[in-house]
Amino acid sequence: MCSPAVCQNKRQPQKQTMPSPTISTRPALRVDDPSDPKPFDPSVGALPGNYHGIDPAIIYEKLERRKLSALKDEFETTEQFRQRIKREEAAPLVGSLMLDSLMAFEVKEIEAAYDADRELMRVWIEFRLVDYGGNNEPLRGVKLKSENSRASNILFSNYQSFGIIKNDIDAREAIAMQIKMDIPTARQAKQNLRALAVVKLRSPYLNERLYSSILLAELMELWVYDIATGQVLIKLKAGEIKTADNADGKPVEAAGTSDLVTRALDLYQAGRDDEALLELRRVLTMQPMNAEAYLLKGRIYIRRGDQETAISALKTALFWDAKLIDGHILLGRIFLDRNDRAQAMTYARSAMQIDPNNQEAIGLQRQIETVH
Repeated sequence: MCSPAVCQNKRQPQKQTMPSPTISTRPALRVDDPSDPKPFDPSVGALPGNYHGIDPAIIYEKLERRKLSALKDEFETTEQFRQRIKREEAAPLVGSLMLDSLMAFEVKEIEAAYDADRELMRVWIEFRLVDYGGNNEPLRGVKLKSENSRASNILFSNYQSFGIIKNDIDAREAIAMQIKMDIPTARQAKQNLRALAVVKLRSPYLNERLYSSILLAELMELWVYDIATGQVLIKLKAGEIKTADNADGKPVEAAGTSDLVTRALDLYQAGRDDEALLELRRVLTMQPMNAEAYLLKGRIYIRRGDQETAISALKTALFWDAKLIDGHILLGRIFLDRNDRAQAMTYARSAMQIDPNNQEAIGLQRQIETVH
């Protein structure tokens, strides 16, 4: 699977940092009794070997029992009912877990591919369509590892805050991360890579469906770890979007993709857009994080008059390389053409921050200011 989304690096490209895949000196998480789960501690630096988190089937069962218990019995007074519900809400859900406790579940589906030339392990976690909300809005989450297949779906109310981007190749949506890892380590670690969703349940907690039940939660953190050793390789929090850089500060690029992008650009300049798009698809198959490929795709669809596809491609380009000034300028022009001055000015100002002397950015800003 090739999905652009969040990627991880060893350097500090902007504001935040993420630990390199080295063994932490922080204490490891204790091993809980499965029948007495404890709230998850996100400060730990390592997990126990063979750690799977909580089996979601346990949580499903307890929530279903509470749901049934929330019905008033005919021989129960209103006051008795209120007091009983109050006691139940104050009691642990299971073990010492409260409804608002931090919980960790193992994600069932995780994919990885290693780039030996760059010594990068690429990890993808798909955010699949789980349900539909108001106005037929798609709601996404992941499948969890569970002994009960009916109790394996979890829906995240905030999945978009993790920088989910739709893959241009197959329309799936995922988080993509990169881990700097030498070849011997990668060879040993790849088969042991697992993902952990660290969540807080959110009301109404459970959504019943004909063939399955869906846990409702807010995704707090997403971890990638080695299940054999317990080594935590990535801790990704909501709102943290990182780019993997190489020594010269440019986004990491798979070997051979630069030639394909150059060929696609030549085809675009010759007016052979269909052929250019084919080359770009090849680039994005090998390197889903290639900002220049998405930028060129945006230019092609602008020329074709397909603004929606162009906007999507240009935003993806800026996701991977926020300093790509042409992306800001092109988006500014599209939104100006749509009479959305606020959005257009946002991109114009971003372009000016990157290069205050760029004549196209200056011209765009002046053009927006003169529109009434």
